[in-house]
Amino acid sequence: MPVVTVEIRAQRLQRMLRQLAQVCSGDTLDGALRVIGEMLVRTTRERIAAGVTPRGAAFTELSPVTISLRLKRGRGGARPLIDTGQLLDSGISYDIPEQNVLVIRASRKGAHAVQLGAVGAGRGRKVTIPARPFLGVSDADVREINAIILNIANRVRRGDLS
Repeated sequence: MPVVTVEIRAQRLQRMLRQLAQVCSGDTLDGALRVIGEMLVRTTRERIAAGVTPRGAAFTELSPVTISLRLKRGRGGARPLIDTGQLLDSGISYDIPEQNVLVIRASRKGAHAVQLGAVGAGRGRKVTIPARPFLGVSDADVREINAIILNIANRVRRGDLS
């Protein structure tokens, strides 16, 4: 099953993580990345529920055909990315494959087509799926990550963490 991944390698955040790594143990740094990963999973789910991209733009509306198919399946609603709830409930996760790198991913069927868009989808290969990028880092995410890193660095300096 295709997996969509986004690596978080923002230079400013990387610089801050390197500085944090200089003053704390590897366990504390891994803990910081886990806190950031959980935060990104939460904010990604919140954006999906709100119907907006990481940049704050609204998702492209569903086509009338898609809405009709949902109704035939007994599922109501015209909100993009919310049909069965699988993507919202458990399809978003994060990983820390190496120090100072955080990967957020969506592993549900069709997630890659939603993130990137697709041409020639569906049974007859005639469907075009518009990109509805849901993975990524918003400006608010960057501010929250910055606050997390600063909080941990301050706790290390005070001796609350090693």
